[in-house]
Amino acid sequence: MTPREFSNLSKGFSETIERQYRAEWERARWIASVVIAPHIKKRMKPKDLISFPWEVKNAVKAFTRGEVFEAINKKFGGVIK
Repeated sequence: MTPREFSNLSKGFSETIERQYRAEWERARWIASVVIAPHIKKRMKPKDLISFPWEVKNAVKAFTRGEVFEAINKKFGGVIK
């Protein structure tokens, strides 16, 4: 087996294990929401019960032009006006 083949095999195996891990947690969350449903008044989705790190999108804050200029001026001592 070449190093490239081994790398691909290893990566594929890791991804398979990760998918199984996530599926088990999502299944547990679904079961918990079904069990709790008769005991609450408001209807609840499984994602309302708990959200997992792999479901949260990486939020990128968009800076305004003024904020960028302010940061540059603070860092470099009033270069931009």
